Order: sequence, then structure tokens, then C-alpha cells
Amino acid sequence: MNEYTETQKAQDFQFFKDINEDFFAKNGHTFLAIRDTRIIDTATSVPALIEKKMQAQSFDAGTYLIQECTGDKSAYTTTIMSINMSRIMEELIEEEKIEAAEKLIAKDKMTLEDIAECLSLSLEKVRELAARLQPQMA
Repeated sequence: MNEYTETQKAQDFQFFKDINEDFFAKNGHTFLAIRDTRIIDTATSVPALIEKKMQAQSFDAGTYLIQECTGDKSAYTTTIMSINMSRIMEELIEEEKIEAAEKLIAKDKMTLEDIAECLSLSLEKVRELAARLQPQMA
């Protein structure tokens, strides 16, 4: 795991404050991922940035700073959201499991118990999905 200390976070935040106006002037409104006082990635939204970092697997969730670049102090004087990266990753993984379960249920080749076991979902959740899909499958 890539440890990300409070000192590093403070340094990265100061780096962002120092570059915010110039970066905005050159690149417009964007979201930045910052680590070790350098920009490691950019995207047009927080979810897009998180997804890029997850796909690249270059840094563990929560081990870099995400900052909205607005070109002024509003980028760091107003809280627009608080993000728990572990929670977001868990939710994304859960969504993928649910999508896979729905596909397997629709194929009707495995028991609900087997689907639950293979995807590490509760049997109750898989039954709930199957009940919801039944009218669509008829």
C-alpha cells in the first residue's frame, strides 16, 4: 500500500493552491489527482478521475489528493463533497457484482445459490435480483 501521510497531503494541497490559477488558465475547469507535489492525472469529473486511477492501479484509493481546478479560491474554500475512497471502490465493485448476477440469472444456467457463492453476494440479494428480473424475463 502507498502510505499517504498528513504532511504529504498538506504539501500536495499547497502545491495545488500554487498552480490552480495558471493550470485553469491553460486547461480550463478540470479535476486533478495530485501526489508528491505533481499532477498524476486529470479528468472532467471526480468519478472519471477515480475510475482512471483504479484502472491504472498506480496508486491505492485514498493515497492521492483530488482537487477541482476552478482558477480561483472557490476550489479550496468551499466544500462540495467529502469522499471516502474505500467506500466508493466498494460501491463500484458491488455494482459490478450485481450486473454480473443479473446476467447470470437471465441466462438461467446456474442456481441462485451458486451465483451468490461465485460472486460473494448474499443469497438474499441474489433472490431479490431474480424476483425483480422475473417480469422482464417472461
